Amino acid sequence: MHYCPAALLDSFALLMAGHGQCVCTAMMLGDRRYATEKLASAFAFDDAELAAVAKQLREYFAQPVAA
Repeated sequence: MHYCPAALLDSFALLMAGHGQCVCTAMMLGDRRYATEKLASAFAFDDAELAAVAKQLREYFAQPVAA
């Protein structure tokens, strides 16, 4: 399992805020469903930078959860 880079997660939150969307980074790390919903909603915006960051983050949240 790999750790999600904090800088990438912070960038995602700031880019989403630019579209009026609030993102709780702690919930992104602690609640996979919340994270995947936020990442999916990012692709609804016409923002190439946001889509690129969301795509990178999706790789971290798609990994299996360690038991």
